[in-house]
Amino acid sequence: MTRRSSGAKGGKGGEGTRRRIAGSGTRRTVATKATESGLALDDRPLAIVPMRDGKRLLVVLPYELWTVEREGEELRFVQNIELRSARPSVSEGEGGSLWIGGDHLFRGRAFATEHEKFGSKLGGFVDHVAVLRPGLLAGVGPRGEVLIDTQKEAVIHQRKSKEGTATSVCASADERAIFADQSGAAWVIDPAHPGGYTQLRFETRSEHDPPEEAIVRVQVDGRGRCLIAARDGAVAWTRPSLRREGEAYAPLPAGERACLALDADRWWMYALRPRGRLQRFLLEAPPPPEPEPSTGRGRPAPEPPAPPAHEELRLSRPASCMACIETEEGPRLVVGGPRNDGTLGRLWLEDPAKLEWQALPLAERPTRPAPAPEEKSAPNFAQVRNKLPADAPNVASLSVDEVIGGKVHFWIAQGSGALTERALGRVAAEALLPADLLLLPAMIRPKSGTARPALYVWPGVPDEREVPTPEGRWLCWGDEPRGWMRLDTPAMREQRWVRSDFFPMQVALLSRPDAPGRRPPIPKRWGDREAFEAMARECKKLLEVLW
Repeated sequence: MTRRSSGAKGGKGGEGTRRRIAGSGTRRTVATKATESGLALDDRPLAIVPMRDGKRLLVVLPYELWTVEREGEELRFVQNIELRSARPSVSEGEGGSLWIGGDHLFRGRAFATEHEKFGSKLGGFVDHVAVLRPGLLAGVGPRGEVLIDTQKEAVIHQRKSKEGTATSVCASADERAIFADQSGAAWVIDPAHPGGYTQLRFETRSEHDPPEEAIVRVQVDGRGRCLIAARDGAVAWTRPSLRREGEAYAPLPAGERACLALDADRWWMYALRPRGRLQRFLLEAPPPPEPEPSTGRGRPAPEPPAPPAHEELRLSRPASCMACIETEEGPRLVVGGPRNDGTLGRLWLEDPAKLEWQALPLAERPTRPAPAPEEKSAPNFAQVRNKLPADAPNVASLSVDEVIGGKVHFWIAQGSGALTERALGRVAAEALLPADLLLLPAMIRPKSGTARPALYVWPGVPDEREVPTPEGRWLCWGDEPRGWMRLDTPAMREQRWVRSDFFPMQVALLSRPDAPGRRPPIPKRWGDREAFEAMARECKKLLEVLW
């Protein structure tokens, strides 16, 4: 099914300038900020891939692939392809063909919305894909690496692996595959000799490849240089021949070391970090600016100082992905990021020459000594989550009246399985444990439509466990069929809802319990019991919401 999102019309996107929120028994209107420039997206962008014609971009979203056209300094929506994968990847092939990775491999066209499944038994090998040359595709994933002859539809090389989880793959200038698997080296596969892999490593590194120095992202720019990023914030770059050219390390806070995107123009390499931090590193000296005219006193005007070789800044908006493109006016950065609590996205252009860069101090990359051998310790059997009885009801059986009744402040649910099929139970607030999955009663009001009952899924992990903080999710009461549904793109498609019509939504939680463990933060504006009760009364009176 092809559709044009209401938020993607024209060159500028954004939501409306007014929204309704519920008060005590009546509705009141609150003005919001004016619409900002850029193209509105239906979800948070994951990656941006410039197309070979230099005019179009492929924007990867969860469960969707957008084609966007650049017209001067504006971006315009062209078409979208609906997908099944929550984190797809894409690479452009010959003749406008698109190879789409994720849970499986699909083949599509740049100017069509249909796509078809390609090959068999490729799950786990094609999470990330790259076209090496016409007829040859490389894929990597948690199960290993694969080379596919797309003309003969045959696998010509496959290696199963359990060493790491692949995070990116790209094609070198000489048609080799380069991928990162969170080990201490980036790996190079030569299709002519696939039996032996070549390694790309940092010059400054520890001998035992500690996890902090793992290579997490590789990218080949438009001039064939390979760009490499490590988990500790270090970056490196090579010549098109893959010979190491340089590297840099700038100390960063723990929460900003991740590299969300890498790319380069002719002179600079750009690295996008969390919280809108953008860094650039000089690869080639740009041409000097034209000299100032003479002062007229026989003395030449002083030459302007050379710019610093390493700079950084904070973008004015949160960003999650980036790409460099060449335009008639010079290089531009295409930046994508979330908006409205990550339920929607935005795409915009930045002129790097007009950004207010500041000098970035570098340091020697620290090396880490090998850890001393540890004695085997007894396993820790401390309880981290409450156990539910075998005959406990599941989430799907939860009554809407219990949610909007305002008497139960939270439930706990089983930690794994489909959300609506998980066992459900209740415990006292003081008995909560760090890994308990909580369901918080909520009322939501979509951008278009009436108030609906909802459940905020609030996960947690023990503080001492070195794993990322999980993200919160939503369950909402659906229309067809009536029942609890995940508030994600596939479930919304089944309900025939459009994300840009549903989001942004107003949220009102009944309460926020004081739960232990490391959990995703809950915005303060969600904790509005008065709005919760007002929307619950409104919901009871409306015939549009039945249960």
